[in-house]
Amino acid sequence: MKQLTKAEEEIMQILWQLGKGNVKDIIAEIKAPKPAYNTVSTIVRMFASWRIRVLWIMRSKAKVICIFP
Repeated sequence: MKQLTKAEEEIMQILWQLGKGNVKDIIAEIKAPKPAYNTVSTIVRMFASWRIRVLWIMRSKAKVICIFP
């Protein structure tokens, strides 16, 4: 089994604390220095590829990612 990186572990812990949310909610919970939106989005998509439940909602041209651990 793959071990989580420090960033992945931090994001996973935030997801469990929030219960549900989106990438901006995750970034708001991370202490400085804040990672780029794309960095957090990529990690969340990796979680989805690992079969961690992630719901993707498409609104107009922007992607909104809602996470449900």
